[in-house]
Amino acid sequence: MSVLESRATEMVSQPDQDRTAAARPRLWLLLDDRPGHTTQVVGLAEALGWPYEAKELRFPPLNRISNRLLGASRLSLDAGRSAELAAPWPDLVIAMGRRSAPIARWIKRQSGGRTRLVQRGRKAANVAGDFDLAVTCAHFRLPAHPRRLDLLL
Repeated sequence: MSVLESRATEMVSQPDQDRTAAARPRLWLLLDDRPGHTTQVVGLAEALGWPYEAKELRFPPLNRISNRLLGASRLSLDAGRSAELAAPWPDLVIAMGRRSAPIARWIKRQSGGRTRLVQRGRKAANVAGDFDLAVTCAHFRLPAHPRRLDLLL
């Protein structure tokens, strides 16, 4: 079992003393094969202190297609090698990177718009209006947007 799997299992199974299971938000982390993305997404989830499910995503060469063309879809996902994405849909998805953005938008569409999306990264969050919160670094100098949070790093 990897360190991430161990931490994810620990977080999912750790009881929250202040809230009942029904009141806790369902949180999914969309994780790709890039360690820096995983570290930042897991770090944000752990800072929230909520239990989460880590959803490992794998991508075929089709993932190089522009996100503008992919829209809210799983076309760029290798479903056979990725974690299952099915109802019950999460309350919140945290993801990072251009490749996870279409998948996050697809999840929101499947949930009937109920799922909230937090997207990290310059290339993924450059269209901040697609997400409930886009988190980028200020040094990228992206245009101001009410849903974008620029961090000083």
